[in-house]
Amino acid sequence: MKNRRQLLTITLLTGLFGLIGNANAALLFSDNFVETDIIGSHNNFTTLDNWDVLDGTVDAYVNGGFGLPCLSGGCLDMDGSTNDGGRIESKTTFNFLANVTYTLTVEYRGSARSGVDNLIFGFLGNGSVNFLGINSTDDWTTQTIGLLKTADWSSKLFVETSSNDNVGPLLNRVELTNNLNTNVPEPATLTLMGLCLVGLGFRRVKAA
Repeated sequence: MKNRRQLLTITLLTGLFGLIGNANAALLFSDNFVETDIIGSHNNFTTLDNWDVLDGTVDAYVNGGFGLPCLSGGCLDMDGSTNDGGRIESKTTFNFLANVTYTLTVEYRGSARSGVDNLIFGFLGNGSVNFLGINSTDDWTTQTIGLLKTADWSSKLFVETSSNDNVGPLLNRVELTNNLNTNVPEPATLTLMGLCLVGLGFRRVKAA
């Protein structure tokens, strides 16, 4: 009888642990450019919370600033008001693990005013992608770049444009994720596991 109860316990636990889900694509960094000190529209803005502005200028604004659309309350015009397309680099240098795929996602749209632009983004010194022919009428879209290396590495993130006409692509969001799988019990699974173990406990007391 004892062996039968032990076998039942093992069988139930094996089945329950099989229901534990894998949590994929852990979010490492996210910025929607709702800056702490932006309350209106700012030409040639340089005090972004998470980025340094290099090699040009960017304009920052809240939704509706400059008469432009924005999805999350804050956006950047990647070509500032000096006819010099801007480049932003993350203030944080990220440390990456070997044999793990890291994905950088940007959300952007055309200038909404005039012209055709491009947007380049990626991992500083470790890989980038250039999206050409972004028309002013193009709506919000997301693009990604993924990178996997066989040794540990570190890098900053960057986004830039080569536009030089005072009207650049609009940047709404940047996110960094990885594909590390971690076994995380789902709430329903944990509840079911607890009820089964309690039931087994009562059964054992009754059998004694």
